[in-house]
Amino acid sequence: MMKNLIYIFIIAISTVFAGCSNDQTWPAGAAQYENTYYIGFQDWGKLDNAITFTVKKDSTLSIPVQFYSEQVKQYDVTVKYYASDSTYLTAKKVGIAPASIAQVGTDFNFVDDKGNVLTPDAKGAYLMVWPQAVKGVKNIYIKAIKSAARTGTYSFYLQFIDRKTNGDITITNRLNNAVDPYTVNAFTQNFVRKITIQ
Repeated sequence: MMKNLIYIFIIAISTVFAGCSNDQTWPAGAAQYENTYYIGFQDWGKLDNAITFTVKKDSTLSIPVQFYSEQVKQYDVTVKYYASDSTYLTAKKVGIAPASIAQVGTDFNFVDDKGNVLTPDAKGAYLMVWPQAVKGVKNIYIKAIKSAARTGTYSFYLQFIDRKTNGDITITNRLNNAVDPYTVNAFTQNFVRKITIQ
């Protein structure tokens, strides 16, 4: 009887460890992760990417994002965010009809907290800087444009991954930015939000 209990105990413990085998873990203080950071939307909701936002034309939407860091550094960290590329969305058939994909500069702009229009870099990324890698929360501001020529409802995806260049996000493909000496990753369950302009 005691032998059977020992076998049951071993099986139970093995099951617990097997259930964690896909988690990404590393020891506390691991040097190779000392300059690795994460970016995500502040309110995770149910830990999925299905949370959506709606903004009325001629209004500004602010979306808080959170930078995860536990150290103060001698360098600043730049995080990138993107508006989904219409070619990518059309090819992936993600539920936005091609004629209803919102266009930067036509249907909306990314702006700063004073309403000034932001300019993306050469790859279409908008930049957010975290001085000395200090953790915190900042807002991404989206100004919806009212236009007589565009009277319908339009949508796009705000995301932390350049899916046009890098493809779909996976546990091993979630890079936001990598420059010497740091790397920023996005969370697979918290890297994108659908924005609808009405």
